[in-house]
Amino acid sequence: GGMGRVFRAWDRQLGLPVALKLATLAGGPEQERRFLREVRIARQVRHPHLVRGYDLVREDGRLYAVMELIDGERLDVHLGRRPGPPLAAALARLGEVADALASLHGMGVVHRDVKPSNILVNPERGAVLLDYGVASEEGSDLTRTGAALGTPQFMAPEQASGEPVGPSCDVYALGVVARSLLPELSAGLAALLARCTVPAPEARPPSAEVARVLHAEARALGGVTASPA
Repeated sequence: GGMGRVFRAWDRQLGLPVALKLATLAGGPEQERRFLREVRIARQVRHPHLVRGYDLVREDGRLYAVMELIDGERLDVHLGRRPGPPLAAALARLGEVADALASLHGMGVVHRDVKPSNILVNPERGAVLLDYGVASEEGSDLTRTGAALGTPQFMAPEQASGEPVGPSCDVYALGVVARSLLPELSAGLAALLARCTVPAPEARPPSAEVARVLHAEARALGGVTASPA
């Protein structure tokens, strides 16, 4: 992630493999505060499609985050394989990302960097959303007008221009991700993604609605919305 380097490690206390993220603090105190916020968010989440954090370690002037290790492949790689998964399965995975966003939004957190490389598909868990490095919390003084944080390709207009953002910027990004990865769109799905990516934030549907529609579309195609086998 942009906030640090990630290593695979073994946690002797937990007795399981973990992802060890070493903070990159070249940006000074503000970057350290962002890293601490990332760990705080990760420790608060309790959702199967969100990566969790276990601990924060400060040693020899360095900061490490001990995170849940998710084995899987990037969403774009998973959906881009040939032959790829059925469309119903692809919609189910995207629905799981929307579920994850709805959980974050319910916590007052905006992810701000929804993109395929931040989504892994795990055989047991399905889609798992990673990396809270540029996430914002409601009322946080780390979210300032003029700071366009995120990945330009997936940014909502208000995010790209450095304006304050809310949950709808994540909905926009998910709409861009879905459009870029789905091989075909039904009329209902095309209408949903058009709503997700309208310029006006207030006109976009909430993440929970996006999840409901994606899962419904998957079921209509005869697919299941549970994690892949």
